[in-house]
Amino acid sequence: PSGVIITGVLEESHAAEQGLATDDLIVGFNELPISSLEDLVAAKNDLSAGDLVLLTVYRGGKYYQVEVELMDQISPEIY
Repeated sequence: PSGVIITGVLEESHAAEQGLATDDLIVGFNELPISSLEDLVAAKNDLSAGDLVLLTVYRGGKYYQVEVELMDQISPEIY
């Protein structure tokens, strides 16, 4: 499927606590389909750190839904 590959997960993040890992593929964000980085950025633009979002993730031939809390962006090159 198309989506956005997770290239890294901070160990202290809620995403890591919820089991997200490098190379997982984000294919949905709050029930919206995600096929590109532009889709993901647009979906999160109106949200803030601390908001909970529902991600649909593809890993190992299966789809998972994971609720994660958004963090402050720590670097301009991280989306």
